[in-house]
Amino acid sequence: MRLRCKLAAAMVVMLPFAAGAETPAYARDEAIGLIIGAKAGGGLGLGALGATPVFELELGYALPLPKPVGRDLQLFVAGQYAMPGTEGDATEPDARLPEPGVMHYKIAQQQAIITAGLLYRIPVPTDAVRPYVAAGGRTWLIESTIDGDAGGQDFGTQTETDQEWGFYGALGIDWFLGPGAALFEVQGVYGALDGYVLRDTHLGSLNAAIGYRLML
Repeated sequence: MRLRCKLAAAMVVMLPFAAGAETPAYARDEAIGLIIGAKAGGGLGLGALGATPVFELELGYALPLPKPVGRDLQLFVAGQYAMPGTEGDATEPDARLPEPGVMHYKIAQQQAIITAGLLYRIPVPTDAVRPYVAAGGRTWLIESTIDGDAGGQDFGTQTETDQEWGFYGALGIDWFLGPGAALFEVQGVYGALDGYVLRDTHLGSLNAAIGYRLML
């Protein structure tokens, strides 16, 4: 009886893998290699900026390379939107400001981010899932809305625009479902940031996202 229960439990655990055991959609003979993805998640700033939701669209192409690589290597370009913010005090007093001469600020950013790079799906014994690694470069197009005051005097709202460059890396897993794959991904990104208020800092963050890739 115990043996039967153990076998039944093992079958239940393996059902998701058995369901996806056929060749992954991107690697099938009839596949053209086009991959379209959408992701949503959150990011935690490692520099001056705080947490933010992140939304991303991805367009990729699985390269038709000779074995053993095959279609496992993918070119991709992605567009991401984030809206981090922060609040704080200037690090140095300014004699032009009302006493005590230190500006308090609130910053709300809108970031349009473009990333291009390579993604490699790592072959594993099952065809139900593929872990992957990705790396590339990215550019941030930033609009910052700044509200500041000093000594109780409001400076009003100012807008600053900027463009920065940096790097992107990711670890993730594709779980093949239907004509594509559900995904979970952790991203690490870094870029310098040196603006009017946020000086000599960076855009580094850790992001986590879930989504789906349609594989054609």
